[in-house]
Amino acid sequence: MTIMNNDEFRHKASGHYPSFILTYNINTGDLSKNNIGIYPNPMEVDTQEFKMILFGSPIVKNIVNKKDVISKVLLHRKLDQSYIKTINGEFLIILIDKKKNTLSIANDRFSSIQLYYYQNKKEVILSFAYLDILKIVKNKIGFKMRGDIVFEYLWFRRVYGESTYDSLVKFIKPARILILSSKGKDEIVYYMPNFGKNNNSLRQNSKILASSISESMSRKLSDANSKKVGLFLSGGMDTRVLLSAFNKTNFIDKLQYFTLGYSKSGEYRVAKQLTKSHHSNHHFIELAHDYYDRYWRDKLYISGGLFNQYSIIFAGHSDLISPHANLLFHGHGLDYMFQGMYLPTSTMKIFGKSTYFKTIDNLNGLSNFSSYFSNNSPYRAWRVKVGDYVKPEYKDEIIEGLYSRIESVADEGMSICSDNYDLWEYMLIHTPSRHYSQTDVTGISTNGEQRKIANDNDLFNFYTSLPIKHRIHARVMRGALKELSPEFSRIISANTGYKINASPASLTAHFIWYKLLRTVTNNQKFSHPKASSRTWPDIDNEVRIRPRLREDIIKLQNSEHLRYLLPFFDFNKLEKDIDQWINKGRPGGGLFLTSLLTIDNMMKEFL
Repeated sequence: MTIMNNDEFRHKASGHYPSFILTYNINTGDLSKNNIGIYPNPMEVDTQEFKMILFGSPIVKNIVNKKDVISKVLLHRKLDQSYIKTINGEFLIILIDKKKNTLSIANDRFSSIQLYYYQNKKEVILSFAYLDILKIVKNKIGFKMRGDIVFEYLWFRRVYGESTYDSLVKFIKPARILILSSKGKDEIVYYMPNFGKNNNSLRQNSKILASSISESMSRKLSDANSKKVGLFLSGGMDTRVLLSAFNKTNFIDKLQYFTLGYSKSGEYRVAKQLTKSHHSNHHFIELAHDYYDRYWRDKLYISGGLFNQYSIIFAGHSDLISPHANLLFHGHGLDYMFQGMYLPTSTMKIFGKSTYFKTIDNLNGLSNFSSYFSNNSPYRAWRVKVGDYVKPEYKDEIIEGLYSRIESVADEGMSICSDNYDLWEYMLIHTPSRHYSQTDVTGISTNGEQRKIANDNDLFNFYTSLPIKHRIHARVMRGALKELSPEFSRIISANTGYKINASPASLTAHFIWYKLLRTVTNNQKFSHPKASSRTWPDIDNEVRIRPRLREDIIKLQNSEHLRYLLPFFDFNKLEKDIDQWINKGRPGGGLFLTSLLTIDNMMKEFL
């Protein structure tokens, strides 16, 4: 048996997207590999009976241990679901049985290493990047593009289930074991979340969360002694909690910090307060003011067209990062798990003005969950009613088709959900790596190996056990931060300019007082922090002032690709609205326009 870290899997140079394409011949058992470049380098095994490729950093008994996974899989002579279920962390296993002529695939419960596949009776094609595989299958029998799924992306900023923009390529959902052969496909779901809630107090759950985050970090650092470790640090809550946990490890003295921004006056200013005792380790990566207008092709492949390519800011910085760190941590995923982001809530108002108080919406009286979720999901496209762009004669078909696909996803979760609140959560986590923020994670992985603290089995189980009252207003996360670092919990948030552990009542009172002071003194220092001081720029403004973006968006109304793909779309309305958004300064169109532009760029790239 030969085990190797194959040099063929070495990552590409700065600015390139992670990718691999594997083609398996079902009749001969041959496997060809192309376009390989992904962190960490996969491990490959070739024996007389099996060929195996292991991606990611699987954790066995609290330690990153790739060799244990390889030996156990070969011992079982298959991807045994009872064993796969015990593996923690981020992994993807591909196993070829040379005698049975089968290709088996197992992924983690987060689908953290995205995989798209195409299968016919002769071959299986696997790809990390959707655009890569799309270019191959476009010439296959039965291929056609699906405008209804593109509409779903425009509506939700993501795609659900296993669908892609074409009729042949599928996305592998999480916690799956797929067995592909000339007979077709067998699929095993080896894990489903448990939404049973614990009865702990908020203080107890805060302590458990603090401990669970530290334990996840310890597991993901278990093989890191020979690595250079870095943390993407913002001025917000999630990475602050991670830094608090890092302070309790032996990596803290050599930990490297990276903060991105257009100037040092925003996130970096706050993040610097958190690292004041580690001055030499904190690196500010200044984004070019036309960054949204740059690297469009690499960003397109990172998005695959399935996400908005223009929202990517973490890609293309490896020249600045890799000399200091090759193992990168970040806080993605912790926001929706423990800060209550995307909960079904409504903002309370006082005298018509929004406050920081939220109330939980009543979901259990709904007569049509799929319709309600589709129209009220907090992460769907905002400020633009995408349905208004469907011509009247197509509207029922397109909208009802959307509701029907969402209902199919909800039906998968009905057996494990006790009420519509569980079902709401299931809709969020049923394919975590298809959420719109996945481009951040993939972008980070262009600079080195990323490890996502949130992708931890025990931490995830704890999240699904939390009562909603502990997650709203980030109550349990604020409590965990206080447990880990009382000092950090008193430092301001870059989002609000006020102490990060503040309650909704405290925040509301603070900004009412600031408004009074601003009115009396006319001093703008009493204003809420502006969007211009945040890491992400105002996309409404970007599409107006960036020459290339502006020019390309104006051309959208005449795009042959979009008209072919979206025959039900009202391009006359789009033309009028583009003029309002681009030339007349009407707010709200930036996200929608760059989403459309992503689709147009995708079509140009693969046709």
